[in-house]
Amino acid sequence: MFVADIRQFLFYAMHPFVAMIALGLTFMGSSAWADGLKATSSRAIYGDKNSEKRLVIGSVTNAPRYNFGQMQPLSLYILDRVKDLGIDAVMVVTVDTHQQMSQLMREGHIDWVSATPYAALMYERDAGAEFMLTKKSRERGDYCTVFFSRSDSGISTLDDLLGKTIAFEKTDSTSAYFLPAMELLGAGFKLVKLDSPRDIAPADAIGYVFSGDEVNSSTWVHKRISDAAAFSDEDWESEWIMPTGFRDDMEIFHQTSKVPRSLEVVRPGLDPLLRTRIAKSLLELNSNPDAEEIVRGYYNASDFAELTEDQQDVLETIRKVIKTFDISMDDTDDQVASAPGK
Repeated sequence: MFVADIRQFLFYAMHPFVAMIALGLTFMGSSAWADGLKATSSRAIYGDKNSEKRLVIGSVTNAPRYNFGQMQPLSLYILDRVKDLGIDAVMVVTVDTHQQMSQLMREGHIDWVSATPYAALMYERDAGAEFMLTKKSRERGDYCTVFFSRSDSGISTLDDLLGKTIAFEKTDSTSAYFLPAMELLGAGFKLVKLDSPRDIAPADAIGYVFSGDEVNSSTWVHKRISDAAAFSDEDWESEWIMPTGFRDDMEIFHQTSKVPRSLEVVRPGLDPLLRTRIAKSLLELNSNPDAEEIVRGYYNASDFAELTEDQQDVLETIRKVIKTFDISMDDTDDQVASAPGK
């Protein structure tokens, strides 16, 4: 392993186990664990590394080494509160994709993961996962998708999008792909994936393209490269993503219902006593004076709570659309493109 700079050196010095992982050393309790987790990017253990009595927290990330350091305070906090239930260690497992996470949850290798609504609903459908709690992430408890266009575009309703092109961000985005696509499909529109924003959408359908990030989406609409775009209300309010000079020329013509910003999801069959203890420990963080330090690396989480009836109703509506159009995380593009028209 080559340590690129002093920051990496200090990180590995403070987290020796992570350094051992970076060197290729892993501590697996059995060959079954090794086989079950062979698709993972990396894993770190806090507590007794030789024990098989572990609580396994999953994370989808392309930066596992950084993620381990961020997850350490919460892992140690939870470990301290579940030891009396026979848990000797907390393992953090990172994977590259939601599909891998879904598979590992289905096989019982991942106990608990934090997820956006899109990922959570896919884990529920494909792995039988269950929703435990919701939480604020970066001080936001819920959010919605806004559809926007230039004020002089002539687009004022979803119907006006027929024969035009909308820019989504990327396929794993809840607010900038999943929610707006579900909104359009649920309203009966046909979506057709285009290779380029310059391509012409069929007159009886809405063409869609992927911009790659939110800044591109706002820029494409402002520069008339795309007729419309969709992303979160949080992004709409961001001066970096939607500068005032852009926003003054734009208008929101539709928005979705609000959905929880983030969900705590557990695998099916998790020991009810362990699940209850995890939930109780997270809820207690709401009044813990040290909570900020504990959860800073856990998506800047705060205000853990049970799902409200309104939140459950919104998720149920999305759940029905997913079932109707048989959406999945590995072939979403094809499924959306083949949806029936309005």
